[in-house]
Amino acid sequence: VQNEQWNEAVEAYGLALEIDPELSDAYSGRGHCRLHLEQFEPAVADFRRALRSNPYDSLAVTGWGIVVVREGDVERGIRMVEEATGKFPHDLLFAYNAACVYGRAIEMTLQGPPSADREARVAELQEKAVTQLRLAAERGFNELDFMKRDPDLAPLQTLEAFQQIVKGSDESDSR
Repeated sequence: VQNEQWNEAVEAYGLALEIDPELSDAYSGRGHCRLHLEQFEPAVADFRRALRSNPYDSLAVTGWGIVVVREGDVERGIRMVEEATGKFPHDLLFAYNAACVYGRAIEMTLQGPPSADREARVAELQEKAVTQLRLAAERGFNELDFMKRDPDLAPLQTLEAFQQIVKGSDESDSR
């Protein structure tokens, strides 16, 4: 996973699950890799299995939310993450991955048909994403190089607030 070798990581998680079929981290990790490989159906199966074992598996919650958004149900994916937020008040990865859900929601919103409120909705989602990224940074997320190239965050990368966060400073509130 660290080297973004997704297929190899899927195999490694599979081996871990042969040893311990109840290991929720292995299910959510494998689901995360499958998400990167755009294997959405098996990713969701892994996320569901992880949450059955551990309803506090933040990677499974946010990963499943990203899949739901990418499959076109933006509001449901956002709702999944927002309803789970209270379970993870100090989890830096939940905050980071929640920002990823919002990033994908922005992408899908922009791909949809033009509407009178689309710009306002995009601005709202940008604000929520930046808030989550700031929380992640405050909680210790420091993989700023990864953040810069994360495809889930691509719709945010031109924002001034995003640039401030990846520079290691989130003092600016501008968008």
